[in-house]
Amino acid sequence: MTEDFISRARYEREVTAREAAERLLEQKSHDLYRLNVELLSKSDSLAIEVQERTRELSKALEAAQAATRAKDLFLANMSHEVRTPLTGILGVAQLLAESDLSQEQHELLDNLQASCSTLKNIIDDLLDLKSLERGRVQFRLYPFDPVEVIDSLVARYEPVATSSGNRIVHVTSLSSSRLRMGDRTRFEQVVANLLTNALKFTQNGTIEIKSCISDSDVTVVVSDSGIGMQSDQLERIFEDFTQADSQIAARYGGTGLGLSIVRMIMSQLGGSIHVTSKPDEGSSFTAVFPIVAASSEDFLVRPGGVVHTPSMSLQGKRILLAEDNRINAKVIRTFVAKHHGETTLATGGLEALGKAASEKYDLMIFDINMPDIGGVELLHRIRTSRACAINSETPALACTANAMPDQIANYIESGFSGVIRKPFEAHEFIAGVAAGLAAK
Repeated sequence: MTEDFISRARYEREVTAREAAERLLEQKSHDLYRLNVELLSKSDSLAIEVQERTRELSKALEAAQAATRAKDLFLANMSHEVRTPLTGILGVAQLLAESDLSQEQHELLDNLQASCSTLKNIIDDLLDLKSLERGRVQFRLYPFDPVEVIDSLVARYEPVATSSGNRIVHVTSLSSSRLRMGDRTRFEQVVANLLTNALKFTQNGTIEIKSCISDSDVTVVVSDSGIGMQSDQLERIFEDFTQADSQIAARYGGTGLGLSIVRMIMSQLGGSIHVTSKPDEGSSFTAVFPIVAASSEDFLVRPGGVVHTPSMSLQGKRILLAEDNRINAKVIRTFVAKHHGETTLATGGLEALGKAASEKYDLMIFDINMPDIGGVELLHRIRTSRACAINSETPALACTANAMPDQIANYIESGFSGVIRKPFEAHEFIAGVAAGLAAK
């Protein structure tokens, strides 16, 4: 009896334990099923949220891209609309400067030219900033003389310095008997920006430019005796649209772009820019350019290779000019005539096409925006038309206010040998013509 009772009690305990385990398992299974359903539901909700968020981000990206395109288009259009009349103003002012004027008229004209140059520099800074931010600047490496570039800048800015009681001194260890291989235009731009920056903040002082050379680089130091800066201000001066002091723009003018552009140019060139400064003692900017000795001592007259050619003669050169703006056409024809060249003017693309079919030219200069045929289409027709075979290989320059980086690249890809960007000064235009004639 006892054994039967013990066995039965054990059996009942085991049955009870098994039933409890089964109930627990069933409960856990139910809980697991419920959690799985909730997880699937949350997963579906999360997937919907991710899809919705992705759509929102995609729309935001499309909106941002559309805004960027609209901004680029607006900037391009505004550049053209501002540059076109400014070309005429700047050109006529340069021509007037060479005429017989009274002292008072010369002074008024100097003010006009200074204002035009300031406006031109602001526009150029904005366009340069755009291309440099995108990393789309194409550096053109040709032999050039750094000493000549710096000396020409000193001569150009000497009147500005004198008007503020300043003097500019250039001390160099460079030998002008050896050319350097680099981008002359960007070298000049950096030094010019540093020089104008020094002049802006210096009154009755000295701006000293030192240039020296090593086997692998050229170092230019621009120092001034101006207002100087605090150490915390030095961290901000290379930022876009930023100046050392919030009152700087009001007191001295400027956009705050010059040094930002210098920094980006030096970075993309593989060089460096450094500044030291003390309040009321002045500032010193050191730019190190990776410019090595050129293999030839001769200038290469190609796009980007020459800027100053004031004594150049265009004697015997015949140029076909397609330009629908009357004032700009007059300025260009006068510049060419002063260098003893001959210009045939066409006031539209169709007229230029006819002239290209009838006479041989040494160079063609086309405006890009014309009411009948634009410059790009005009060049294409001349290059491919049997009627214009005599000029099928004549070098062509785009002379245009449509000067955004992508546009310039398109002109070169379309067959133009180079681009003269409006507005231009006389020496810039003649340099472009020289480059175009050398591109045969």
